[in-house]
Amino acid sequence: MKKTIRLILAVILAFAMAVPCYASNFSFAWGGTRISVGDDAEAVLAKLGKANQVYQQNSSVLQGKYTVYDYEDFELSIFPDEIGNVISDIYIPEDSAAATPEGLHIGSTKDDMVRIYGTNFEKSGDVCQYSRGESCLLVYLDGNKVDRIEYQLLPE
Repeated sequence: MKKTIRLILAVILAFAMAVPCYASNFSFAWGGTRISVGDDAEAVLAKLGKANQVYQQNSSVLQGKYTVYDYEDFELSIFPDEIGNVISDIYIPEDSAAATPEGLHIGSTKDDMVRIYGTNFEKSGDVCQYSRGESCLLVYLDGNKVDRIEYQLLPE
């Protein structure tokens, strides 16, 4: 019996180590579609439908260009990796009505941010960075108010 339990635990551990960490990344939801940085871009884009605008931009972090899909209240940046195209960035601009699944939105206060996400963040200037899995959540502050929100896939 003990050998069987050990074998089952070993299989579970091996499986957990083989699966990418994207499942623990920060995620965003829009129109019933949950989006995480690191997700397969094609599947997400098919669910979201046509973007208002699509353009390419040079990456300042990664080697090469990424494609930006501009939707009404957010932007998705797609970058090719060794597996295929993945979502590398989700950006919620200052004029957006979007909110994080946890309820943070443009105009929320810094106290709201701390209540929702806690105090375990790094601050650089007016940017607060929370890290989870292979992603980070950047909250841009203008004084005490949330000005912009961004999800990023961390470079390896």
